[in-house]
Amino acid sequence: FTQKTRGNGPLIRTDSVPARLVPAFPPAGRHTASHRVVNRSSFVPCICRSGGQEEQNTVVILENDGILVDVHNHGHRRAFNEAFDEMGYSCSQWSPHIYYDLLRFGDSTGEGLVKAYFDMVGWPIMLSTSDRPAFVEKIYSIKKRVFRGIVERRDFPLRDGAAVFVEQALEAGARLVVLSGTASDPNEHVVDAVMDILGERCRENIQVLNVGDMSGDDAAGSDGDGEDATFEQLVAQVQGKGKAKSATSFVRAMNLQSRGVGMRLDASMLAAGQSTVSPSYFSAVCATNGGCASSSVLVAVSNSLMSSAKGAGLFTCAVPPSLQARGGYTAADGMYDGFGAGGGLTWSR
Repeated sequence: FTQKTRGNGPLIRTDSVPARLVPAFPPAGRHTASHRVVNRSSFVPCICRSGGQEEQNTVVILENDGILVDVHNHGHRRAFNEAFDEMGYSCSQWSPHIYYDLLRFGDSTGEGLVKAYFDMVGWPIMLSTSDRPAFVEKIYSIKKRVFRGIVERRDFPLRDGAAVFVEQALEAGARLVVLSGTASDPNEHVVDAVMDILGERCRENIQVLNVGDMSGDDAAGSDGDGEDATFEQLVAQVQGKGKAKSATSFVRAMNLQSRGVGMRLDASMLAAGQSTVSPSYFSAVCATNGGCASSSVLVAVSNSLMSSAKGAGLFTCAVPPSLQARGGYTAADGMYDGFGAGGGLTWSR
C-alpha cells in the first residue's frame, strides 16, 4: 500500500492498509513505489463511525464494463471485426489502437464508429454516396448480432486479476456493488455473463445496479419506508437528503468557472451513451449498503463516474486497460496498472 502524506511529505509504503494513516518519513531508499499510483486523499477501510454509532460497512463499487471485463477490446471491437469478415471486408480489421482512436473521434454511436473509419481510410469504390447509410447500418446490425452471441456464449475473458480482487474483497467482509451499462446496453446482459463467469458465490453476494435504471424523479415518487421499502425507495430517501449539498457544490463550481478557472474535459470517456450518475447516487448506494462514503471506494475507468463519486466523498481508483491509460484521470485518487502484484490493485493496497 502506498499513501501520499498530507503536505509535502514523501510517499510511504507498508505491507497492508493501516487503520489510521499518519504522515511519516520512511528510511532512505524506501519511498519509491513499485506501482504507478497517485493518491490525493486518505482512504481508511472498514472504519466509519457517526455520532458514536457502530462501525459501518466498507462498500466497494466496481464498474463492470471496463473494470471486470474489457468490453471494448474483447467485445465490441471483436464483434466489429467479425462483422467486416461476414460482409466480405476482411481487410478492414480494427486493431486495439485503431478502435480506441475511433472511440475518441466518432460520435459515440456504433454507426458513428463505422462512418468515422471509412471517412478516414476511404469508402468502397463501388458504393455510391447515397448507399453509405444503408451500408453502415448493415455492418452495425451484424455487429450487434455477433456481440450478443459473444455474450451469450460467455466467450470473453475477465480482466487479469479482477476475479481475485473480488474474492479478496468478499473475504474481507466488504459489500460489493457492480455498476453495469456504462459501455454496453443493459439488454445485452454483459453483467449477467460476468456474474456467471465469477461464479455462484459472487452472484449471491454482489449487488448489481444499472446506472440508467434509477433516477431521482422516478424513485422520489415512492414513499416507502422501513423494512418493506424497496431498494429504489431507500435510494430516493437518501438522495433527497443529499440534494441540498449537491446544489451547494454545483453553485461553488459555477462560481469558480465564472472566475476563469477552466473545467477539464473527460479524456477517458469512451462509452457510447454513458449515463450520468450524480454524487447523491453514490451516497445512496453506500447508505443502503450499510456504509458511508468516507469508508467506501469506487474502482472505475470512467472519469465521469469517478468525479461524481469523489464529489460524494468516496475514494476513487482508476484501473484502466493499457490502451486507455493514455487518457486523463483527473478525478482518480489512485491509479493502478491493472490488478495484482507488481503494479496492479490488490485488496491489501
